[in-house]
Parts: sequence; structure tokens; C-alpha cells
Amino acid sequence: MRDPGDSSGHAGRTPQATPPDRLRRRSEFALVMREGRRARHPLLHLVVRRSGVPGTRIGFSVGKRLGGAVVRNQVKRRLRMIVRGFSWRDGLDIVVLAQPPAAIASFEALTGALARAGEQARALEPSTVTDGAGRA
Repeated sequence: MRDPGDSSGHAGRTPQATPPDRLRRRSEFALVMREGRRARHPLLHLVVRRSGVPGTRIGFSVGKRLGGAVVRNQVKRRLRMIVRGFSWRDGLDIVVLAQPPAAIASFEALTGALARAGEQARALEPSTVTDGAGRA
């Protein structure tokens, strides 16, 4: 039974870290891709642009080169969960571009790749790497 005071919408689950806002429009993605600085890893690329507004927005791009819809959605779900575990610097727009090897990579490998790319792009707050479930 769901607690009436619980606004998460999930019965019996412990609250996860609050996810960052998402980039949704093609024009938002295009602006980040055009003006952002890049950090590359074999599993994913990160493109980071200072937005000048409070909060951090993150978008995901998982192309058909990764596989069918099931595989692409699995990679996106994993990346969304991993992103919640990090403390991102304020005022950034970030695009995460999954590369084909991400389709067979483990959760831990994707977490490490995102942590390294985030540090390389100076998008993460210092020493905030967690396992994606909010644990350090």
C-alpha cells in the first residue's frame, strides 16, 4: 500500500537521488552539440555546454548502431540511473552519446566511463562518484 504522504508514485520503494532535468528538443541538443566541449571514452562521449541558467539538464542520444529498440532502451535506462548517482555542476547542458560498445557493457563499466568522461569535461562536482543507486 502506498504511503499517502509519498509523492514519488512508487509503492514500497526507497527514494532514489533526484534526476536532473532533461534536454528534450532537437534545438537544445543541436545547440549543445554545436557549442559544447567534448570528452570521449570508448563507451560514450559527453558534450558539455554552459547554459547560464540554474540547474543541469542532461539528454541522451542512443543511435541505431547500438542495436534494436530493446537494446537502445536498455542502454538509456542504465545511463539515466547512473546519471542520478552523480552530483553535476550547476548551469550545464549535457548530451551523453552512447557508442556501440555500450550495448554489451556492464553497469559498472558504464558508470566508470561516465565518471571519467564527466571528470574530463569538468562537469562533475569533485569526488561525487557513486554507484548510480545513491551510494558512495
